[in-house]
Amino acid sequence: MRRRAVLELAVLAVATPLFLVLVPVRLVLVDAGLAMLALVFIAVGRHETRRRVWSDHPPESVRRRADRVLAAATLAALVLAAAAGLVAGREVDGMVAVAFLATVALFVPWAWLQQAMFQFYLLGRLRLLLHGAGDLLVAGINGVLFAALHAPQWDLVLVTGPAGWLWSYYYLRGRRLVPIVISHAVCGTAYFSLWRGEDLLRRWLAPL
Repeated sequence: MRRRAVLELAVLAVATPLFLVLVPVRLVLVDAGLAMLALVFIAVGRHETRRRVWSDHPPESVRRRADRVLAAATLAALVLAAAAGLVAGREVDGMVAVAFLATVALFVPWAWLQQAMFQFYLLGRLRLLLHGAGDLLVAGINGVLFAALHAPQWDLVLVTGPAGWLWSYYYLRGRRLVPIVISHAVCGTAYFSLWRGEDLLRRWLAPL
């Protein structure tokens, strides 16, 4: 299992930067299609990954504490993005709130695709290879890799690094994917819609 993990990660270490350099600007549908293809391969080996990597179960008290930390961090990110939007002169009214919730709902599938790959698969492989390393280190490496995937949008690299570390650390402690997906969708929508003032909903629905 470790030898296979080394081979898989070596291929990803070469192919991913090459792809990002050769195709720096892509349609969302292209990224979504590649993510779906990757999930197919992950699904094929999910039983072995679950048995060999994620067979241990943290105590329920640890998982509940992780839930509280993730919820607090997500709320703090939402408040910070809203405050930045207000400082920039963007109004927050009822229609903005409705658009925000609709964007979060559409963001969820994309967040789930990313987190399934980065937590269940990639974090699991890193945990297997770095057996004995602390959760902070393993989560930190996964966070760096998650941030690097957003290059060359350097503002996204800066914000997704800490977020990726938090979500990875949560998965090591909480082992629940759904709270991470919700946090990702909320934080991503808050950053683009409130902090940067971009209309994600209009952008995503434009092709329709």
